[in-house]
Amino acid sequence: MKIDLGQRVDFSLPAQTSSVFGSLTWHATSDLQIGAGVRASWVDKDIDQTVFYGTATQAYGGVVAYANPALQTTASGLGLGVAGTQSATRKDDAVTPSGQIQYTFTEGVMSYASYTRGFKAGGFNGVDLSGNPANLPYDPEYVDAYEIGLKTQWNDGKVLFNLIGFRGEYEDLQVVSNSFAANGAIISAVQNAATAISQGAEVELRWAPHPKFRLALEGTYLDAYYDSYPNAGPTQAQQRAGLRLQDLSGQPTALAPEWSGSLVGTYIQPIGARYILTSEVSVFGSADYFLGGSGVNDDLLQQESYARVDARIGLSNDNWSFEVIGKNLTDEEIRLAGSAVPTTLGSVIVSRQAPRALLAQIRYNFN
Repeated sequence: MKIDLGQRVDFSLPAQTSSVFGSLTWHATSDLQIGAGVRASWVDKDIDQTVFYGTATQAYGGVVAYANPALQTTASGLGLGVAGTQSATRKDDAVTPSGQIQYTFTEGVMSYASYTRGFKAGGFNGVDLSGNPANLPYDPEYVDAYEIGLKTQWNDGKVLFNLIGFRGEYEDLQVVSNSFAANGAIISAVQNAATAISQGAEVELRWAPHPKFRLALEGTYLDAYYDSYPNAGPTQAQQRAGLRLQDLSGQPTALAPEWSGSLVGTYIQPIGARYILTSEVSVFGSADYFLGGSGVNDDLLQQESYARVDARIGLSNDNWSFEVIGKNLTDEEIRLAGSAVPTTLGSVIVSRQAPRALLAQIRYNFN
């Protein structure tokens, strides 16, 4: 017996955001500045969700609802979602202060320290079709962000050196967790992960040792971890063992390599009075990290450490340019995102950057 079963899911999520902001800067001396600011925010969100089953009259859309409520109940038992209507409203507001102190030691040498209270409103998971109202909302996220830095320029601007230290303390961190519905659709839901810490340092160096040659170096050390996350989802191995939750407290957050950085070298050679030959090589490296696409630290969803090399060489004048570009010349496998397949434990779906590629590019200015 053939049944043309169709499912229709409608949801709307209108939002209204209002905010006011004020700041004040005091020039205590010619070298010392002290600033303070405050922002007040109000966010209103409403959700209306309707799920129903019916006869599918075409491949996409055209679902005519079953008139018999018993059929809606029966179809809800297939695991595709619970038929019904849900509505909810939430109002989030916050007052977030900020402050900064800046001191100029001498021309080209400046230091600063800052504090900012950050706020991200809560919301609703409209893709959740469980029919349980408790699964729809998630709470606001807050962060206390601290930063201290030193910015310098030397040798008539030929050398730039910046050093920054930072720390962010997150409350109710909003984490996206990807899963698959019984019909194969990817569901991205947000949940709160209690508290997290993100701290580290960044360094930036730009050097022009010759008018035709310059170097740019950037590096980051990052120590980012869940301070408290006792209700994280299980890995696939844990699911197989019958576990439904895991405690990620003290474990690294997603997409947070401990070390990362880049080195770029650029050489510019004039040819005659009209043409310029530009060549550039860049290297970007990263330590390993979890993709976190399923909201868990699963070894099957981990990116190994890598170093990617790009290069380009081009000839140009005022009207046109021609470039030959090489991307990912080391042919590294770099994963961008991934999700576990809950119906087939041990399987994952990942997206990755393009493999090694060579291309040519022509530009022309018609003006």
